[in-house]
Amino acid sequence: MPNKRLAWHFEQPERTSNAGFAIAKYEVTGAADTKTTPPIRLYTLPNFVVTAKPLREEIKKMMSFYEERFSAFPWAGINIVQLANNFGGGYAPLSGTFMYRNVFGAKVGGQGYSSFSELTAHELGHQWWGNYVRPLSNGDVSLSESLAEYSSCLYTEIELENRNQLIQDNLSFVYTVGAQDDRPMQATNVYSSPKYVQIIYHKGATVLHMLRHELGDDLMHKGLQVYVANLGRDYAKVKDLRLAMEQASGLDLEWFFEQWWQRKGNIYVEFAGRVETLKDGKYQVKLRVKQLTELAFRFKLPVRITYADGSYEDIDLDVIPDDKDDRIAVLTHTVDKPVRGVRPDRTRKLLRRFIHLTPADVNLDGLVDGADLIETAFRVNRAIVWKNNFFPNRLWDELFDIEPSYRIDADDVDLVVSSAGTTSVPF
Repeated sequence: MPNKRLAWHFEQPERTSNAGFAIAKYEVTGAADTKTTPPIRLYTLPNFVVTAKPLREEIKKMMSFYEERFSAFPWAGINIVQLANNFGGGYAPLSGTFMYRNVFGAKVGGQGYSSFSELTAHELGHQWWGNYVRPLSNGDVSLSESLAEYSSCLYTEIELENRNQLIQDNLSFVYTVGAQDDRPMQATNVYSSPKYVQIIYHKGATVLHMLRHELGDDLMHKGLQVYVANLGRDYAKVKDLRLAMEQASGLDLEWFFEQWWQRKGNIYVEFAGRVETLKDGKYQVKLRVKQLTELAFRFKLPVRITYADGSYEDIDLDVIPDDKDDRIAVLTHTVDKPVRGVRPDRTRKLLRRFIHLTPADVNLDGLVDGADLIETAFRVNRAIVWKNNFFPNRLWDELFDIEPSYRIDADDVDLVVSSAGTTSVPF
């Protein structure tokens, strides 16, 4: 063109309002591969070509992972494009993904690999969530960003055997979003919150994983398959996701969507525990669950019971309030062996915050003793310190922060020692 100007022309095989392009001198990895279906092409700057080939193999794994759980990839192929500037994060138009340049320098299994996996899996998830099934309104944005982040956390948990991403999302919402900035996920003004990312990306992904915990993996992903089949190439509302999940599971899930999409906040529980010996020689684990929120939540509480012989059992106990004002529940479970300790939600599956009624009884057996001291001392120097939504310690457990300071330290150990012999309040 005149004056050394250039013109680019491209054709989009599908009608879309979500398109994009990047301009740089790119090397293409995967262009000659005619065996991979759908085609996967990586556009990288010349000095990133060496790492592009192994990263492309990782993207093929992600694609297969999603196809197995959601549906066949909906487009004719995908272009993964490295941004030449320092724009952070990613963007996923139809059949394409643009991502932060530095993640393309990742080494599989080594430096930068987690960041590459988390970001790429999120942006690839958008090909289903946001592109193939599009949110109808601002109040339905969770159908794009929450589902994409859910997918990324699912991939890193199962394929990389690492729950760091999901736990950090969980902690990010619980510990950084105050009441003044919080919004229901389905609120049409959720974009106006300065904590939009924490609400839609972080809380949203955690809530969807809680739904997975309620339903189990098979029914959860059957529900997503129904959702894709019903709404592919169409616009969807949150209600459509609920109806798909109900269709797949045969369950009434209106309560779940009402409390997590239409209400603000998270679970906040005060625990007390006891282990009682029954007349028949068995043992009864009792947990008193007092909800400290204005309205009570319904949830499935994961519990690990550790026995005196060192073995353990993982169970779920249902917390089902009679109404939203029913804040106290007593949960029981009978076992055959002596119990050493009880841990609620040890892997942080719930969007929650926990405290003790009897603070130093960290193992919730009803008596502060040497077992509590050992458990607390083992966790000394574990702290929760956040900066820019990053939480460095996924093993943080606030039940052991007995003297609340966001750090488990000598003060907490000292409190266990001084409380030795204390019994929990009867209930």
